[in-house]
Amino acid sequence: MPNRLDAFRLASIGALGALFAGRAAASSDDKSTNLDKEFPLRAFKLRPRRHDPFPVAEPYRGIYAHGVEVSPESTTLHVSGQVGVASDGSLDASFGGQCRQAFRNLFAVLESAGMTKDDIVKLTFYLTRPSDMDELVDVRRELIDGVRPAVTTLFIGGLVSKDWLIEIDAFAAKSPVPRGVGLSVY
Repeated sequence: MPNRLDAFRLASIGALGALFAGRAAASSDDKSTNLDKEFPLRAFKLRPRRHDPFPVAEPYRGIYAHGVEVSPESTTLHVSGQVGVASDGSLDASFGGQCRQAFRNLFAVLESAGMTKDDIVKLTFYLTRPSDMDELVDVRRELIDGVRPAVTTLFIGGLVSKDWLIEIDAFAAKSPVPRGVGLSVY
């Protein structure tokens, strides 16, 4: 298993290769000031980075990270608490229905900002019943498996409406570097 120094060496070699390849491919009249072309290592520093200094336990593996680091160059979005009320005003009586609708509302806010669920770096869940925790995990796995945001879940005495069972607020960050561009050693 490679250690951090080996990973850094591999990243450095790859970055130098990308740097020289990028310069060789650029035409002489290219006036681009894109720092990512000049400094390819910058690209992998800008994407959110997950920090798990100790393993994430089941059933949260794949839907949770202990910490998420965001570059200051990222565009950020703070999303107010979303509840299970649909745009037509309807409310499912079940926890699962409200949870899925709250996620749909969250995804709509993200989309309006040019973001997707992959840009979520922090979620806070407010549940009115501890008995709904297992279903919350199932819905999260169904809708955001692999995203791995930092997560806080709170059991509270109630929400604004006595019929609401869940509220979800979020923090999202979109890197100026498109996904798949740059190097990643983590």
